[in-house]
Amino acid sequence: MNTKWMILTLVTFAVSACASMTWHEGSMIQYSQVQALENNQYQIEVMGGWDHDQAALERAVIKKARTECNGNAEIISSRMGTYFSASQYASGDAPKILSRVRCVDNS
Repeated sequence: MNTKWMILTLVTFAVSACASMTWHEGSMIQYSQVQALENNQYQIEVMGGWDHDQAALERAVIKKARTECNGNAEIISSRMGTYFSASQYASGDAPKILSRVRCVDNS
């Protein structure tokens, strides 16, 4: 087999593997609590994998809030914490975030 085709095959495999790992990491985010509050607000708790940072968890909060609000939402406040995660990849403290969000009118 030609060396050029072998290299192309390996690069394609590597890119596919990275894409599947990224997809899996995103699927580890869990919404453990969504609570409706007064004044068009929600409290949302998101638990992530051990490799998620605050920005990734806040993106997940906004995504869930937009679904609950049927439109745009903004984070009013957030508090980071941890929970014990025992998965097949790693066990130990994993990040979670508890956020209060407000639905935003688009008009």
